[in-house]
Amino acid sequence: MQVYEGMASVRDARCLISGAELGAIIDRRIDELLGYPEFDEPSFVRVIVLDPPDALAALNGALGFGLFERNCDVIESHCEWFELTLVLSDDGAGMIVFIPKNPSIDLSLLSYCHTQMELLLP
Repeated sequence: MQVYEGMASVRDARCLISGAELGAIIDRRIDELLGYPEFDEPSFVRVIVLDPPDALAALNGALGFGLFERNCDVIESHCEWFELTLVLSDDGAGMIVFIPKNPSIDLSLLSYCHTQMELLLP
């Protein structure tokens, strides 16, 4: 699991993030977040990228709460990734979690993603 705290960390780590799709998604999120005045505050955003062997317990530890205890605010399904956005405060601070669509990922995480997709459909 890779955890990036704050946009400076995300920008610095961007060159280390493998995969064209994930890199492009993160580049778009950085561009979108540039409009927030809190953008450069270290606590404004945390980006978590799961690797297939990562367990739910490790993700919950990185989040600081149990993922299944709440619904995500936005979920997007990409070709190779689920992208979960969790807004934690009124100023827009939050976390973005990338879960790979990989058969070796914890099945409960993939099930959660599919459930969230169904809940957030218009």
